[in-house]
Amino acid sequence: MIRSLLISLMLVVGVPSIAAAISTDRDEHLMSCDVLVAPSFRYSGMCLVRRSGTTEIVYLLTTRTVSQQIPEYFFYLYHDQDKFAFWNNEPFASHAHDSIGVFELTDNCYEGQQFRICKAPLWE
Repeated sequence: MIRSLLISLMLVVGVPSIAAAISTDRDEHLMSCDVLVAPSFRYSGMCLVRRSGTTEIVYLLTTRTVSQQIPEYFFYLYHDQDKFAFWNNEPFASHAHDSIGVFELTDNCYEGQQFRICKAPLWE
């Protein structure tokens, strides 16, 4: 029931690409995220997680992202031999240009010295 309500809400708001990502693609998942980037960036809310090979992209679904239909903030997490992360750091910047360093994956969290991204499914 919650899933259908979220999809309906997103279609009404006008974000069909997010609603489409929820439905079928196994490499894209709508999740709940808690994000901290030192020293002062914090976010708690929905995010879209897209995985392609050894790269994971986390799009924060902020109110401004939904209203403007482009990501306000996003993260690239590279899972090669070296686990390394970047983010755009400026609202609506088109590329992840700021390195936030190496990370470890513990439970459902990516944790580095400068950041933590924890994610959980909205429904099972």
